[in-house]
Formats: sequence, structure tokens, C-alpha cells
Amino acid sequence: FNANYYGYLCLFANFSLFYFHLKWRNLTTLILLIVIPLLFILLSFATQSRAALIFIILANAVFWFWVYETKTKSQLRSILKFVFLTSISIFLVRYAITFYETSAIKDRFAYTSEDGRIDLISESLTVFLDHPFLGVGVGQFPNYSKTNQFSHNSIAEALSEHGLLIGGLILLILVLPLYKAYKFYWDQNKSPEVKLCLLFFGLFLLFNNFYVHYKTTISMLYFFLFVAYLNELRLKNNQEAIS
Repeated sequence: FNANYYGYLCLFANFSLFYFHLKWRNLTTLILLIVIPLLFILLSFATQSRAALIFIILANAVFWFWVYETKTKSQLRSILKFVFLTSISIFLVRYAITFYETSAIKDRFAYTSEDGRIDLISESLTVFLDHPFLGVGVGQFPNYSKTNQFSHNSIAEALSEHGLLIGGLILLILVLPLYKAYKFYWDQNKSPEVKLCLLFFGLFLLFNNFYVHYKTTISMLYFFLFVAYLNELRLKNNQEAIS
């Protein structure tokens, strides 16, 4: 296993905690939702996973500031929540910066432009332009790469190996749930549960720029769990509208 493996498992586990806390809203899920993401962040430092560190911090920040809502809504509660979360965030950021300055992951961020990923994406797009319709075949891109690695980017990988037709369908599968969640949120339902779906699909799509998730069984299983969850929310909303 590599750093990417631990990274996306931590992110998916974090979203499971989001789901359970929105479902049960008790002290146990609250404590888990505070403690376990901190452990995930420490694991990201230990494995030097840049993507995991970025996305776990981003997911938790967006969840607490935007997704999560108290049961009793009032302007005063919203203001107090914002002030409290901002204060906690400032404290955690200051501590994280101090920890980051002495960590090995700092060097990985410093040499991001030199670690070859941009070159891999460029190579995969060149391969796609050379084989635009059918691509070079599943798992064949490393044979066309100077370093014999996959591209670390789902868009580039799908187009280079599958061509425009199948690669386009793969990308549509990744993008369509985000569009459906956004449309459902904007037109009908702005509940925390729908916001959670919107957050997941958005971050999952962004994460695909750092890792080829459509080839990873666990990633796609979890992705389709959220597709099913969004569909359940839409059916429930329709039933309530009818009744």
C-alpha cells in the first residue's frame, strides 16, 4: 500500500462519520467526529500524503462551516457557531503550521512541481491525441510513459487508455452525480444531508486529479454508495411532496 491508499480510505471514513453524525446527532458521534479526523491528519503527516492532508482538512472545514446545521435555527445561533468555529480553526491552524514546519511532508509540497506528475499528465494527453478514438487499452499507459507509471489523474488516464468514447463515458459517470446533487440542492432541498452529497461528489471529483479512482474498487464502491444515498434522499423528498 502507498500513501494514496491510506489517504482516500481516511477521507471515505471521515465522510462516514459525517453521515452518522447527521443521522444520529449524539455525543458519541460528535466526539468521534472531532477526534478521528485529527488522527487522520496525523496519519497524513506520517505517510506524507499531500492529497489526503488537503482533502481531509478541506472536508472537515466545509462540513462544520456549511453542511452542519443546528436543529434549532436562529440568527444568534448561527453567529455564535461561526465565531466558535472560527476561533477553534485559528487555534488549530496555528498549531498545524508549527507542526508542518518541522515535518517531512513540507519537502514533498516544496517539490510538487518536480515530482513528475505534471509530466505524466502531459504524456497521457499526448498519448490521447495520438490515439483519440480507442486509446491504447486498459492499463497500457505506463508502457507509453518514460517512467512506466500511471498518470495519477483520472481524466488524463481515461482519455489516454480508453479514447474519447469510453473515456468520455467514464468522466460522465464521475461528473453526473455532482450535477444531480447540485440541481437537487438548488431547486428542491437544502438540507445538511443533500449538502453532504454535494460536498462528497465535489471533493471526489477534485481528488480524481491526484489519483485514478475509477480503477480502484473501494473508491468506486464508496462513490456508488453516495449515489444511492442521493437517490434515496430524492425519493424521500418526492414522497413528502406528494403527501
